Amino acid sequence: MKKRSSSPADTARRLRTATKKVVRRHGIDSASISEIVRVAGLTTGSVYGRFESREDLLLHVWDEDAGAAILGRLESRLRDWRDAVIPGAAPADLSESEEFGLQMMAVSGRIQYIGETVRNDVSKFLQKHSAVQADDQIKAGEALVLALELARMFYQGVRKDAEDWSLAARVFDDVARRLETVLEPRSLETSQSRLPSTGETYDLVRSCRHVVSQTGLENATLCRIARGAGVTTGSIFAQFETREDFIRDSIAQLFAGAATQVDRRIVESQGKAVLSVALGGLLAISEDSHRREWNAFRTECFLSARSTPFVRTALRSVLNSGRHRYEELLLPTTGFKPDYLGGVTVVGQALPVGLHILNTVSPTVARLTQTRSVELLLEAIGVI
Repeated sequence: MKKRSSSPADTARRLRTATKKVVRRHGIDSASISEIVRVAGLTTGSVYGRFESREDLLLHVWDEDAGAAILGRLESRLRDWRDAVIPGAAPADLSESEEFGLQMMAVSGRIQYIGETVRNDVSKFLQKHSAVQADDQIKAGEALVLALELARMFYQGVRKDAEDWSLAARVFDDVARRLETVLEPRSLETSQSRLPSTGETYDLVRSCRHVVSQTGLENATLCRIARGAGVTTGSIFAQFETREDFIRDSIAQLFAGAATQVDRRIVESQGKAVLSVALGGLLAISEDSHRREWNAFRTECFLSARSTPFVRTALRSVLNSGRHRYEELLLPTTGFKPDYLGGVTVVGQALPVGLHILNTVSPTVARLTQTRSVELLLEAIGVI
């Protein structure tokens, strides 16, 4: 008996379901058409008979349900914040549609075709929920709340610190309500991802940061990285056995380089000024041109960690060491409560990622003034 063919609507539904499953399992950059049709139980022709490219299929999934799903999650968080609802300790895990939507937002800055649609939908979302000012900039409080929610979703894909996030959300929600509507742009002086200049190794790691920020970690080939450093791939394999070893080492060096900048300023500060410097460096609220590449690299690491075990392990390692480092630097000299340190640390490690994504999908986001934000945060936790 001849097998009955699927209807066009059923085929489209199966493709959407399979695409979301593959993206959750392998990441959006590694979600190939061949794997999608295999999971869907269809043929390649079922895709190209309807869509001109992989990007068209991804946008179809976004348009049909994933975009509404992730924006609905953000809407719920925004509504709770406005209604002063205390955030729960353990938010529900992302659905496949929400996960897909989150990854689409993350890559929209480097995939122009996708970015145009995502930015347009986010702009409509912000307008609908009165989250923008007369000049079309996102209001400061709304910007911080949305960035924090994006940060939490990304961070918890790497490690789950539900209690720390719950405490941090309560503190930051209060700070966000007290931020002025109009805030002036302000560049941040701290936390460039700088490394000690050691010749070829320095050039390779710096090139890795640049290539990953432009193409994503999955597409960052050793050949491209080597060319960016002005060497051959042989220079990489003279020091590392595999690409995985090189990427793991680069992640460790780049995060350590950024942390060193904050550490130095903390050590050079005195009294309660230590907290202002530490929190300012951790939160990294402003994103000027010098920080953009570093934050893009950091975002790509968090994105890749969702589906790549060795990246997830490397990222967990640097996040754990960062937390221990700030416990050693801050607790003995400031009397800063360990409970608050845990909450501020997890936010500080992830907030720049949330702000970077928000800036990517909505370039008119208001710049949050560093000094005022930190001052309000210190007031909220009873330090000043």
